Amino acid sequence: MVSEPTLSDTRERVRELVAVVFRRRATVIVSFLVLSALATVAAYLQPVLYQARVRLLLTPARADATVTPTKEGAAPSLTEVTDKDLQSEAQILQSSDLLHAVVTSCGLTERSSWLQRALVSVRRTPAGPDGRVDRLVVELKQQLQVKVVEKSNLIEVTYASVAPSKAYCALDTLARDYVRKHVALQRPAGALRFFQDAAARYRVSLEAAEARLRDFGQTVGTGAVDVQTDVKVRKLGEAEALLRETNAGIAELTQRAQTLQTQLTEVPARRTTEMRTSDNPQLLEHLQSTLLDLELKRTALAARYQPDYLPLQDLERQIAQTQAAIAVADITPLVDKVTDSDPAHDWLREELTKTRAEFAALQARATAAARTVAAYREEIRALSDRAIEHQDLERQVKAQEETYLLYLRKQEEARIAQALDSQGITNVVVAEAPHVPTIPTSLRVPVWLVGMACAALAALLLAFLVDAGDRSFRTPEEVQQELGLPVLAAFPRGAVQTSGSARSS
Repeated sequence: MVSEPTLSDTRERVRELVAVVFRRRATVIVSFLVLSALATVAAYLQPVLYQARVRLLLTPARADATVTPTKEGAAPSLTEVTDKDLQSEAQILQSSDLLHAVVTSCGLTERSSWLQRALVSVRRTPAGPDGRVDRLVVELKQQLQVKVVEKSNLIEVTYASVAPSKAYCALDTLARDYVRKHVALQRPAGALRFFQDAAARYRVSLEAAEARLRDFGQTVGTGAVDVQTDVKVRKLGEAEALLRETNAGIAELTQRAQTLQTQLTEVPARRTTEMRTSDNPQLLEHLQSTLLDLELKRTALAARYQPDYLPLQDLERQIAQTQAAIAVADITPLVDKVTDSDPAHDWLREELTKTRAEFAALQARATAAARTVAAYREEIRALSDRAIEHQDLERQVKAQEETYLLYLRKQEEARIAQALDSQGITNVVVAEAPHVPTIPTSLRVPVWLVGMACAALAALLLAFLVDAGDRSFRTPEEVQQELGLPVLAAFPRGAVQTSGSARSS
C-alpha cells in the first residue's frame, strides 16, 4: 500500500530542487543570459504591423428589396441566418481565388521574419512568379483572420501588414470580390435567359391549348352543353316515370286478365229462360205398338212350341223390357227447355278481350318508352363525355396559363434581381468598411516576455539535466547508499579550499 506524501516529504523535495539550482547556479545564469539575449534579438526583429478590419453583415433576404413583380409587394422573410450559413460564407472568404486576386491586385509581399524566410528557402518551393504568388496566397490565408461574431450575423475579417495602405487594399479588395462572388453563387449566370426561354415556350403551349379549346367549341358546340344536359336529364326523368307507370299498368292488366279468365270459367256461357213439362204420346204409342207385336208373336210361338223354346224366351224378355219402358214413359214427363246467352259471361268475355287489347298496347308503349330512356341516357352520356373533354381542355389551358404566368413572374424576378445585383443591392452588406490604419501594432513586447519565460524554463531544465549527468557524490547519504560504507567525516567544499590555500601561504 502506497502512503500519501506528508508535508515533511514535500519540504524535503523542494529543498532538493532548490539545492540543485543552487549547485548549478552558474549554468542557470549563463544559459538564462544567452537565451534572454536571443529572445531580445528575436523580439527586436519583429516587424511593426498595421491592422485593418472589415465587417460583413449577412441578412436572410436582400436588404430593402422593395421592387417585386406583383402588386402585393415583398413579403417579410421568415427565415433566419444559421451558423452553417455564416461558416459557409467564412470559408468562401478564404477561398484561393479571392486571395489570389487580393495578392495580385494589392501587390502583397512576404511579411515573415528573416528566420521564416530562411526556412522557406531551404524547403523545395515552386520556381517562377507563379510559385511565389502561390506562396504569398498560402501566407495570406494563414495571416487572414476570419471569425463569426457571436450572437450576430456579422463576419469580422482582420489583416495586418507592414504597410497601412496594403492592409487597407487587401481587405477592401477582398470585400468587393467576395460580394461579387456571393452574388454569382446566389444568382447563377443564365437564370434570366432560362426563364425567358421557358416563358416563351410555355406561351406557345398556352396558345396551342387555347386553339384546341376554341376548335372543340366550334366543332362540338359546347356553349350550351350544361343547358342541353339539364333538358335531357329532365326528359329522361319524364320518360322513366312514363316507363314505370306503363310497367305498373301492365302488371295491373296482367292481374285483371287472370281474374277475368278465372271468372269466365266459373260463369256458364248460356242460361235457361223457359221450361215446359208434358207427356210423350209418340213414344207411348210406339212402345205400345211394339208391345202388341211382341205379344202376338209370343202367342203364335206358344201355340206351336214349348215354353223353354229359346226364341220364345227372347220374346218374353223383349216384352218385359217394353213394358218397363212403357212404365218409365208413364212416370217421366217430357221437359222442353228454352236457353239464352248469359249476359255476365258475355260481359266477362268482352272485358277480357278489352284487357288483352290494352295489355298489348301498354306493352308496345313500354317498349317505346324503354327505347326512349335508352336514347336519352346515350345522349346524356355523350353530353357528359363532351363536358368532360371540354373541362379537360379548360384544365389544360388553366395549367398552361398558370405555368406561363409562373415563369413570367420568375423572369421578372430574375430581371429585378439582376438589376439589383448590378447596383450592388444584395443580402450581404459591408457593415464596417475598412480604413487605412494609423496606429501600429507590434508583437515585440509579447515576444520578449514569452522569450524571457522560455529562457528561464530552459535554464532551469538545463541545470537539472547537468546535475542529473554528474556522477560525483554530493552528500554523505549518497556515499552510504551507493558504496554501502559508513562516512567517518565530511568536509564542506568551501572549507577544504580555504584550508588548502592557507597551507600554501
